Amino acid sequence: MNAVLLDIGSGSVGFSLVEFREGDVPIIKFTAREEFNLGEFLYTEKIVPQTFLVIERLKERMDRVTPVRSEEVHCFLASHLVMSQANTGRAVFDQPETITEEIIHDIARSGLNYSLLVPNMEKIEEKIMQVRLNGYETAEPVGHTAKEVEATSFVSLVEKDFLQASKYLLQSLFPDQPIKYHSFAFSSYGVIREILDETDDEFAFIDVGSEITEVGISRDGSLEKTISFPHGRSSLIREFASALGGMSPHVCSELKVWSRGHVHDEFGRGDDLIRAGEGWKEGFKSGVMTEAKGFPGKVFIISDEDVGPLYSRLLSDSYPEEFFLNNPEINLIDANLLRDFVKNRSGEGDDSFLMSEAVFVNKFLSSRINNN
Repeated sequence: MNAVLLDIGSGSVGFSLVEFREGDVPIIKFTAREEFNLGEFLYTEKIVPQTFLVIERLKERMDRVTPVRSEEVHCFLASHLVMSQANTGRAVFDQPETITEEIIHDIARSGLNYSLLVPNMEKIEEKIMQVRLNGYETAEPVGHTAKEVEATSFVSLVEKDFLQASKYLLQSLFPDQPIKYHSFAFSSYGVIREILDETDDEFAFIDVGSEITEVGISRDGSLEKTISFPHGRSSLIREFASALGGMSPHVCSELKVWSRGHVHDEFGRGDDLIRAGEGWKEGFKSGVMTEAKGFPGKVFIISDEDVGPLYSRLLSDSYPEEFFLNNPEINLIDANLLRDFVKNRSGEGDDSFLMSEAVFVNKFLSSRINNN
């Protein structure tokens, strides 16, 4: 089965055609990404038509280089387009009840913050993350009996206007193909928790996009909270370019050199690069310091390969000691790691975000208890 994956980020759109085979890793047959500089227009209506134009151009590129056609489309949306919430509901029955999928979802929905359910929002995903029967976590609860049930779900909503407009566009580009929507947050969590077999109950992930960084916190086996703030890779490049006196090839070259561990290279601008990350550090601190339970000590950073080590350094340098219980254990999730789980045979460079999303689709869409 071939599927198109769209990574609709805050400052770029990624596009891939992926073959999924039962019992095998996904194979990327086409991959491309186009960036656009929206800057202060990030939260205005200008981002939507710009995003749609990029999707059309990338579809035309794919059609020119491969005759293979997709059978379905998966759209992954960044936080500027999605409102997400983790919900935990509980129920106590007078007599032991045989547990069904319907009961689990009803209980999880009972914990939903209904202030999210405004008329202009529509649900795109609802995932059951954890079920406890009589106080004990149960991996396969359906069919068991229990008097006390606790269910935790993760729900994401999108503005109806955007959803309708994007479906209209995608149905014109991919006629008669199912279109599925996912949030960056849940796909990142899923890849870390299941694909990388992360067994710790408490960890965090930091997804560094073009203009927005998304932070997710997992506790007790569930994605408990998501936070985002407006600073990402493109923001960093603009600030570093300003220190260099304007955009030049040296900006991206310096990032690549830094990622290889050679900060004091021929350009000698390592200190400028670190200073360019001050805005990100401040955004991280202001965003996560509201987390009353403190920030987890194990952190996964999802980013392009050229900035992953830099953000690892910025995170290590920025945290207040009283906020982390221990020095953070920082792990990078990039193309180098993901090559064990997905093969890129497109002839183009690796895109860590599209690779991660291909792994997510391969593993999770067949989940029996979760709704698509």
